[in-house]
Amino acid sequence: REKLDPYIILGTKKFVLLFDNDKAGNDAAKSLAHKMNSTGILTYIGNKLIPEGKDPGDLSQADVDNLKQNIYSLITE
Repeated sequence: REKLDPYIILGTKKFVLLFDNDKAGNDAAKSLAHKMNSTGILTYIGNKLIPEGKDPGDLSQADVDNLKQNIYSLITE
């Protein structure tokens, strides 16, 4: 909880989690999202927006551009 305090103080309303799109990443994102949602921050899990088998750090520029657009669509629905 303490690690979220700076975001809460800044008034962050929405947060997108991006972990590896695999079982471990999805499990970790679900656990963290549950904790974050309890603080009042609306938390989205964006793992499914990352191509399966790709690490977020290994995305090409085209993948990143596509990811940005998909995140925007996710949080503005």
